[in-house]
Amino acid sequence: VIIGMEQKVPPKFAYVPKEKRSNESKSKKDQSKGLTKTETKVKKVDLPTGFPFIDSHVHMDFVMDKYRIKDYQTLRKEKFTTDFYACVNVFCFTSTFADMERLMKEDSIFMSWGIHPHEASQWNDEVEQRILKNMEHPKSIAWGECGLDFFKEQSPRDVQKEVFAKQMKHAVRLNKPLVVHSRDAEEDSLILMKEHLPSDWRIHLHCFTGSTAFAKSLMEHFPNLFIGFTGVITFKSSQPIRNVVKTVPIERILLETDGPFMAPEPFRGDPAHCGMIPIIASMIA
Repeated sequence: VIIGMEQKVPPKFAYVPKEKRSNESKSKKDQSKGLTKTETKVKKVDLPTGFPFIDSHVHMDFVMDKYRIKDYQTLRKEKFTTDFYACVNVFCFTSTFADMERLMKEDSIFMSWGIHPHEASQWNDEVEQRILKNMEHPKSIAWGECGLDFFKEQSPRDVQKEVFAKQMKHAVRLNKPLVVHSRDAEEDSLILMKEHLPSDWRIHLHCFTGSTAFAKSLMEHFPNLFIGFTGVITFKSSQPIRNVVKTVPIERILLETDGPFMAPEPFRGDPAHCGMIPIIASMIA
C-alpha cells in the first residue's frame, strides 16, 4: 500500500482537506495586473483495490448529515470506494433512533444499539424498552456502543457504571456481541467487564486509544475480544497508539472509521466515512 504517490487516483480522494488548503497553495505574481493567482496542489492518496472491506463501526446517520446527503446510495456512490462491502451502523444516541427506518432497508448496513456513556443520564425504562424492541430486528447484530468515558464525563461516573452494567447484562441475555467505549477509564472498565461478562464473550473494544497494558489485560482475559482502530492512528501525535497496534495480533484487529469523527490523515478535519477504511488499513500494515 502506497500513500501519496503521483499516480492516478479515484476522484473522490483527489481533493484538498480543509486544513491543508492554505498550507498547500502556491502563489504566482500576475505581472500585468499586479494580482495574485493561486494554484492548488491536490493531495492525492493511492488506495489498494480488489479487497472488499467492512467498516465495523460508523454512525452513518451523522455522516449523511455532515455531508448534507439524505440518500445513503448517493453517499455511497459519491464517497465510498468500489471495494466497500458493508458496515455496522451504531445507534447510541437517543436523538438518532428514528433514523433506523431510512437505514435498515439497505443491504450493506447492519445495526448495533445501545446508550453511549455521554447519555447514560438519559437511561430510563422507555429508552431501555425501545432498544430491546430494536434489537429484535434481524439486522441488529450487536449491543452498544456502551461503556465509560471519564475524559469528558458528560454523565456522572456512578451513573455511567450502573448503565454500563445493565447493558452488559442485556447483551449476555440476548446473546449479542458487545461494543465497548472506554476512554480514560481503563481500571473501572476492566473491573466491570470481568464482573458482568463471561470470559468467552464476543467484544469489540472500539476506537482504542488506551495503553498497551490495558489492551493486553483485556485480550488475555477475553479471548474473543477484538480491538478496533480508527483514523486516529494516522495522526502525528498518535505514536503511542501505533505502538499498541504492534502488540495486537492481526486476527484480533478490527477496522473502523467511527465516522464522521476522526478522519485519517490527510483528510483530518473532514467528516470520516466508510471509504476511508483502506487508509487506516495501510497505516496498520
